[in-house]
Amino acid sequence: MVNSVLVLLCLGQAAVAGDQLFSGSCASIAFSANEIRLPRVSPYGWCKVDAVLDCHFSASCPYQVNVSFDGFVGQDGAMIGEENAAFIIDGVSVPVGRRSVPWLISKEATPRGGISMPVKLGFHFRDLSRHAGGSYAGEITFTVFGSG
Repeated sequence: MVNSVLVLLCLGQAAVAGDQLFSGSCASIAFSANEIRLPRVSPYGWCKVDAVLDCHFSASCPYQVNVSFDGFVGQDGAMIGEENAAFIIDGVSVPVGRRSVPWLISKEATPRGGISMPVKLGFHFRDLSRHAGGSYAGEITFTVFGSG
């Protein structure tokens, strides 16, 4: 029997207003979408799925943006763990779990009006036949630190 897996990925932050993920006195970050629907993936072997989002970021002070990925959780609460899933953002490997890693760092503010850039996301899956078929969801969290 072949299990079919559908993945829904949400971009998250504590306070969400429209597509704006974070807005503070020093910095703001927004994406072209607040949800990514990944296609069905094969339950056998390694499967790689890529996505690209448009991002607009502005900071009036030095900044650091960290990213974390909590993994994929099924409708029944079962998790696809780090041994069977990997997440990469712009070539930086992000461990599955609550640990965040630096993504953008600058000792300078962005130019007036901010910067727009594509953000390349990569999701790798392995041995999904061990997991129940169905939909899985995950959350990428961006944390912005500013000193200003």
